Amino acid sequence: MKSKDPYAGMLLKLERIKQNKGQKEICFGICVPSYLSKIERNLVQADEKILQELFERLNIKYCFKEEFITKAANLINTYFKNQFYGLDNKKIFCELKESSAELNYSPLAIDWLLIQGFEKNKNVIPLLSQLQDVMSEHQLALYYIIQPLEIKDANKMLKSYKKSYRILENSYSLLYVMEAYFLLGQYDKVNECANQCISIALEEGNTWALAECFDMQGCVYAALNVEPLMLQFYKRCINLLQNTLWKEKLSGTYYNIGAVYLQNGKYELAMQYLNKVTELECDFLLNHKKALVKIRS
Repeated sequence: MKSKDPYAGMLLKLERIKQNKGQKEICFGICVPSYLSKIERNLVQADEKILQELFERLNIKYCFKEEFITKAANLINTYFKNQFYGLDNKKIFCELKESSAELNYSPLAIDWLLIQGFEKNKNVIPLLSQLQDVMSEHQLALYYIIQPLEIKDANKMLKSYKKSYRILENSYSLLYVMEAYFLLGQYDKVNECANQCISIALEEGNTWALAECFDMQGCVYAALNVEPLMLQFYKRCINLLQNTLWKEKLSGTYYNIGAVYLQNGKYELAMQYLNKVTELECDFLLNHKKALVKIRS
């Protein structure tokens, strides 16, 4: 362990919280609680002997192997870039997961927790919420995206997503803002953000985000049952994704189009689009819609 290590305090706090122990319990006989608090917030550089005793008290060994950290950091950076561009992260996540023991006690511990959050592990959210004061600005932005896993209030979700977008200023974070506005039924705000999102996605060269933006606008007009505009935006999404690795994501789009056609009594067109659905979280909904088409036609 290095004596001038800015990550040591963060890791001490992370592990102390994991073990559900107070500062007094950890630092008794080593230093005063106020000094430990400063170490955890990286406000002081503690003596190496004090750090060593604190780590031993928590029964952990700090990993700072330069080769391992460099390789893992590259994987983590690639993971988040893939996340922003809608690319598959299964292989990277599995590779990182194999090194979980080392990552948990390394300078990359918070990044590893954030990745687990993006992989829908709700258990890491309470832990991350207590580490906000030792996060970098970029880490905070990522935390604001995954925080709503624990939030059911759309207004609170919107506030969290807006904080993320103010830091990242990319199409990925803006899509979350649009999603929150959609859940709140503020469709004018969705379209307002969409114009900005399209501009950013084009500048980024982010095809996936561009398609997601068009899809969300299609959802707005599907909810309003404005068929011409719904088709206009959904078809833009379809044209972008139909021959790409994201084509399976179009099942939701096809389902929504079929549902609107069913509602408007256009049964042949409804079945045409419902038959294109190959992936849907709830097969019951798809079969229910198909059954209604056959009954009503």
